[in-house]
Amino acid sequence: MKKKKIVITEWDKKLFIYVHQRKVALLEQIQRDLPKYKNIISLNRRIYTLKKGGYLKVNYSADHPKKIVLSITKKGFSDYINYGDCNRRELGSSKIEHDLALVDIRFILLRSEGISKYLSENEFLSFDTYYKNTELKSFILLRSDAVIQYEVNKTSKKKYWLSVEYEASKKTLNRYHDLLKHYYSAVDIPLVIYICASEQIKNMVARVEKRVKPSKQPFKFYYTILDELKQDPFLRFTTQEGKVLSLIHDTS
Repeated sequence: MKKKKIVITEWDKKLFIYVHQRKVALLEQIQRDLPKYKNIISLNRRIYTLKKGGYLKVNYSADHPKKIVLSITKKGFSDYINYGDCNRRELGSSKIEHDLALVDIRFILLRSEGISKYLSENEFLSFDTYYKNTELKSFILLRSDAVIQYEVNKTSKKKYWLSVEYEASKKTLNRYHDLLKHYYSAVDIPLVIYICASEQIKNMVARVEKRVKPSKQPFKFYYTILDELKQDPFLRFTTQEGKVLSLIHDTS
């Protein structure tokens, strides 16, 4: 008996793009971000069909043992993502919890009307169009977790590319040292939004920043804790000298 051909819809294509951009995603994140898939029964059925067709892969995470973690397959990527301008093919995640947190960070930051673009690492490292953008050169070299284009205010209409980094776990001081030093050497990156999983990690990174920061330069890193960011209506980030960046302004 002939297998019934799977018809790929426009919403399926949006799902493939969504998962590829983020490397991985939980069902609840897909429901939140893609209106078509708000019904969990319909979503489960569609994922079963797309998995059976070889377009999506189901993974599991130690921190989410009872939850499905989706990623795109080679077939899904080659048929619906790669249109000939691809530099690399990153289809899954070696740091699932880190990348799942970035899915939420993307959703949170895009609440800001000042952010006109959000590019994940998987987006700007995958396609020629971003490699050709000279404004993104340093971000690509440093492999930032994400890049946002931010408009400070509607009056000036001036937009800046900013780096977003998420630190999920403690690393050796040398790892922080190298990364932060490179960021201070990148004169075309005006500031770095640095989100940490805990206060302890933030304090470790901040100590290293004090060591590597050139004496005549202002602090470049704006910090917050992920749990605090989730509760903050103004999306505020603060440097070690107390300078605050608020991505949402109080209009009351």
